[in-house]
Amino acid sequence: LRAHGLSAHSHVIGKPNDISTRVEATLLLARIQLSGQGTKRDPAAAYRWWGKALDFGFDPAGTLLAQAELNGIGTTPDGKRALAHLQAAAEAGHVPALYLLGQLYHHQLPRQPEGVPLDLQRAGAYYGAAAKAGHVDAIYAAARMLDLGEGVPAAPERALVLYKDAALKGHADAQNALATFFYRGEGVPQDLATARQLFQAAAQRRQPEAMFNLAVMLAQGQGGDKDMAAAYAWCSLSQSLGHAQAATALPALAARLSPEERARADAMLKAPARGS
Repeated sequence: LRAHGLSAHSHVIGKPNDISTRVEATLLLARIQLSGQGTKRDPAAAYRWWGKALDFGFDPAGTLLAQAELNGIGTTPDGKRALAHLQAAAEAGHVPALYLLGQLYHHQLPRQPEGVPLDLQRAGAYYGAAAKAGHVDAIYAAARMLDLGEGVPAAPERALVLYKDAALKGHADAQNALATFFYRGEGVPQDLATARQLFQAAAQRRQPEAMFNLAVMLAQGQGGDKDMAAAYAWCSLSQSLGHAQAATALPALAARLSPEERARADAMLKAPARGS
């Protein structure tokens, strides 16, 4: 289940004993209809099968129905129906529904439906509930609201705890945020080496701001050895992902490269990504 859409291979897992044979069958049929695997793709049929799964008592199917209703997949976009399905799924304990409700009231969805008011306090409450259940995106969202003082007084010390939790779980945005705390020495002792490690971890997960921040540290020799070639490579990758500061800084970095450094940077950029 993706945060902002539906994947043909996605499924919603509740408690293991919630999934009966017929629920498994309906979810499988929905995936087949959505993907078009071995048949003509039919999102409307997938939507109907998710409805069947909900009729059979599988509450997490309500989250799939809501996402379809939010994105107009197999049905007409309908924010009110989506909200009703999400609230029912959340009351049944489905954690992704809690997170999606937070996004709805926070107005963080790419296709924000009409009729759902901006309600930062409610968004924070839903994020918090999902975060307590271990939902990593919700942990980061709750941390950011505390960090920025959205709906509550700013509480960077509480945000820091949540950023650490999400960062340890591999959340790239949280790693970038936590690195910034260590870089500036806010809430924690300044530690440039740790900041650089965290920026690098996030950069390797294609977080554009972390790529740029890492490039700055590499170019200035902060938290480790100076490496102009690597700085240029990371800045270039950040720029390719739309980071405005990286686009501004890239020509100046390029002008500082020796021919050997430029050749090494080009080799880095041509190398296949890890895991590819």
